[in-house]
Amino acid sequence: MRQRPEPGAPAWPPNLRDVATAAPGLSPGFLLRSDAPRPGDTTPPRVPWPPATVIDLREPTRPVSEHPLAHCSTVLSAPVLGELNRDPASALTSLEALYLLFAHGAAAARLAQAVTLIAAAPAPVLVHCTAGKDRTGLTVAVALLLAGVSQAAIVADYQLTESALPAVHDRIMAALSPDAPPLPTGVAAALHGVEPQALLAFLTAVNAFPGGANAWFFHHGGSAESVHRLQQRLISGTEPR
Repeated sequence: MRQRPEPGAPAWPPNLRDVATAAPGLSPGFLLRSDAPRPGDTTPPRVPWPPATVIDLREPTRPVSEHPLAHCSTVLSAPVLGELNRDPASALTSLEALYLLFAHGAAAARLAQAVTLIAAAPAPVLVHCTAGKDRTGLTVAVALLLAGVSQAAIVADYQLTESALPAVHDRIMAALSPDAPPLPTGVAAALHGVEPQALLAFLTAVNAFPGGANAWFFHHGGSAESVHRLQQRLISGTEPR
């Protein structure tokens, strides 16, 4: 029988933050990132809440209407794992190997689709997965890269998740029944910590694409309009007409 953690897990997603803190010159209040919201969460401090749009990067296991924020936000499902979720053993030999899979092919197209949703959705936009580290980290990394943020700043923002992971783990465990089966492999792996070199390898691969990050985005289904909207909203804080 699993031992439930003691009460005291945060009353809102502990890995929640405004992406504008990643670099100087970014506009606050547009893009938020977090681990998964839970029923009964209270209003968090220092961020606009509730978000107008929620982009859930997890594989759908229940109707969107059952999302904890569905009563106050438009919830969009944008699962990014795809076939990687069905064969996690091949993708999780290392976190770097997993991240590099997202630089190419169908996985890259799913990331580009998620960023396209971010660019167009009513703000504030919250993007999240389970821990707010891997799927969320890669999606936010692409958005920041297209906005012209440096690789060093993107990696530094990713590393902020490290301090939140113990509280994220507590929230996940508190939501399980005492007799629940072990966490799925992908969820458990998401709690092992951050690896800056893994994200840096992904960013390097994207930037190495002929023509750079923008060309990578276009090649995988993104558009120049989405880049323009993303830059206007994330950098200048204006809503394109």
